Parts: sequence; C-alpha cells; structure tokens
Amino acid sequence: MALKLSNNASSTLSSAIGTGDIQLTVQIADASKFPTPAAGDWFPVTVVDGAGNMEIMRCTARNGAVLTVTRAQEGTTAKAFNAGARADIRLTAAAIMAFQDAQTFGGQLPAYYTDIVARLGFKPVQSGTGDNQLPNVLKFGWDGAQYIRVQVDDLDFGNEWPIIAAEAQDSDKLGGQDPAYYTDIVSRLGYTPFNIAGGALTGPLYLNDVSHDGFEAGNGDSASYTVYNVKVKGWNGWGFATYDGSVHGYYDFRAGKWDTKAGYYVNGAKAYMDADGNVYASGEFISSALNSYRHADGIYGTFWRQDGTNLYLMLTNANDPNGAYNDFRPLRVELATGLIELGAGATVAGAPILTGGGANQGTNVVKIGWGTGGLRLRVQVDQTDFGNVWPININCSDVVGFSTGQVGTYAFLRNNDGAAYGPGSTAAGSVLQYSNQAEQTTGTAAGTWLCMGTNGGGDNATVWVRIA
Repeated sequence: MALKLSNNASSTLSSAIGTGDIQLTVQIADASKFPTPAAGDWFPVTVVDGAGNMEIMRCTARNGAVLTVTRAQEGTTAKAFNAGARADIRLTAAAIMAFQDAQTFGGQLPAYYTDIVARLGFKPVQSGTGDNQLPNVLKFGWDGAQYIRVQVDDLDFGNEWPIIAAEAQDSDKLGGQDPAYYTDIVSRLGYTPFNIAGGALTGPLYLNDVSHDGFEAGNGDSASYTVYNVKVKGWNGWGFATYDGSVHGYYDFRAGKWDTKAGYYVNGAKAYMDADGNVYASGEFISSALNSYRHADGIYGTFWRQDGTNLYLMLTNANDPNGAYNDFRPLRVELATGLIELGAGATVAGAPILTGGGANQGTNVVKIGWGTGGLRLRVQVDQTDFGNVWPININCSDVVGFSTGQVGTYAFLRNNDGAAYGPGSTAAGSVLQYSNQAEQTTGTAAGTWLCMGTNGGGDNATVWVRIA
C-alpha cells in the first residue's frame, strides 16, 4: 500500500461523527487539499477538537469532501467529534515508517516485491531443493563464442549446448543419459504429446492458453440441438474472416444467432434479413404448419390457415395479435373447387360492376347507382343512360308519379321524319310528337325513345318509351 501525502491539507468537520462512523466530511472548499487515494493507497488524518480529544485515522478513499477512514490508528481510540473539529494531514509514526520502508526497498514498499516474476518480466529458474536435488548454486553462461557453459557451485561442467553431432554418443552431452534413455519419449514425459500431423486429441485444446476459447469433446451423439459431438467455446462469438482479416460474419455464442454480411445460401438459393427486419429470398416460403404467415401489428393479428380442405384468412381477438384465431371467417377458399366464400359479406366502394361475357351478352360496362334526386336506382350501360329503373311498384304508384316525357315513361307518339320504325327502333324526340288515335299531334318529345310497336312505314302514331 502506497503512502500519499499533500502539503497544507487542513480543514474542519462540516458535521459531527460518532465513534462507529467510517466516513467524515470536511469543508467543500478544502476538499481538493487532500489526496485522492487509488486502490491500496492511504494517508493519515488527525482529528482534534478544542477539548483536547485527538484521534489518528487512516484514509483509504476520498469522494469530494467525504473521506473514508479506518478509525483508532497508531494507539489512539475512536472518539466522537462535533462539527468544527480540526482535520489535518500530519506526519505520523506510521507515515514515517512507510517512508523508511520505501527507501529501504529502492523507493518501493515491500508489497512491490511480492510478485517477482511480474517485476522481472520473466520466470527465473529455481536452483536445487527439488526432488532428489541438493541446494546447490547453478550458473549458466555464454562462453562468448558458440556454447552455453554450466557450473554447479565451484564445479565447471564445461560446454553443454549445443550438442555437437560427433559427440552425440557421449552421455555427458545428453544430460547424463545414454541415447537409449530417449527412445521412449512418452515414458519419459509421462503423457502422450499431440501429433500435429494427426492423432486423437484426448483433452481440451485452448487458444492462447485461455480456458474459455478453444475446442472440447461433445456431450453425446443424437439428433438434438442440445447434444453435440464437438464443442467450440468462445467468450463472445466465433468470427469468419478473409485472408486480409476482414470479418464478414460471426456466430454470437451468448445470443445463439448467426450474423452474416450477405445472407445465407442453400444450394445456391439465398435468404437473408436486412437491417430493418425485411426478409428476402430467391425461392418460395414453404410452411407445413396449419397456421402460417402471421402479421401481428397493433392490437390485432392476421394469418392464413390451411387444413387440407379449405384456406382461411383468420383473425385474432383484440389485444392478442400473437394469439389463437377467433370465430370470424371473413374469407374461405374451397381447395377442391376454388369456391370463394365471404363469411361477413362484402362492400364494393367506388368500383364499377363489370358484367357481360356470358351467353348472348356483350362485354359492356354496367353501372348501377342511386339517383342524385334520391328515391330510385339508375342504370347506365356503357354511355347509355336508362334512367330510373327501381323501385318498380306493382300498384304503379311510382309510374303515376312520373312527369310526362320522363325517362321510363310511355307515350303515344307520331313521327314526322317519314322514316319507318318497328319494335326495338330508336329515334330522337325531336322527330316525335305527342298524338292520339286520330293522329292529332301536339308538342315535340325530348330525349331518346325506343319504339314498342310499328308506324307502318310512314308518319304514323304508335307506342314509344323514353330511354334517355
């Protein structure tokens, strides 16, 4: 533990402390005068009041004006002090002894030398005291030319390394053993070394000698994601890089997921998810589940259900978008026939009803809509307006209510253009006049009329109905 001191560190307590308190607070304006100890550091604090009460404490941490202390140091006892008691850094006996120890050990406290290997930067070789060894002093040194020499106490063993081939038969060049001693390396080592050209690995293989990164044997052999033959261990994940070190994908060990730069391929087919969660695939999404392709957004969920007989669009109850389907069946498709059933009816807004194409039908566009004047439906085929057509009341109250010459009304009209008209012929109202049986005429009709009888090929009266 290192001693920390500062000059003129003096203040007063801003609040009272009891005998059991381990924190004291000095005046905020004086806080920076006191050192901020790191882990293991300390400085002495002496607290004294006007009544002569005095206690030496050891401060091990400071947070602003709050000092964390160990009470009753260097023969003093813990006392209670009121606010205003003086708190100083004073040179105590323990501080002086710590300073002397640091001087004795080259400017360092004795604890500095507890980890000799760390201070040296290498691991020294211990001489002797092992099994069947004497506490001799071993000395190794370079002879300045080409050999390492060995000396035990005062006995010089001469050149020991490198072993010269011509001297290989000499036991003193083989560590005191005949060459035959080394024919069974496994017995001499006490274990079987791993053969980098092959062989079985009987224990874990760790990378950089770290036990959480490497390879181990699995825990079994079965078709389950929890059972495996080989375990790959890693602290965070396993990355895959190119020759230049660029990582384009990794497996996250903690989350149990893959993250790749360009997606996944199976036999050349690609499927991947982008950063926004969109899923892309170059083939079909195929599901064998009854319920598939759910859309859960807001308070409702929707999904398709195919039970082998019908395809349904299913809905969930409110506030349960990931739950089971409810009793609604808005859409059903019978798989065998293609029949479509709308379980809740359908509303077509603003779209024309396309008809025709059947037997004896053209491909006309038929438009049906509520009249702007209200009360009746109107029909238009292509560009021809057939006027009001519904409702038709069997007591003819609607017909009676029509105005003369209104679309849908009938009239006895005589043509004045000399043309021949028969059933199904049409004529402009401008060539038709209202008539009676005696063919006395009055007024000209308006719009377009459909002939319901015949005029006999001349200017004769017959029955007409206004169609536009």
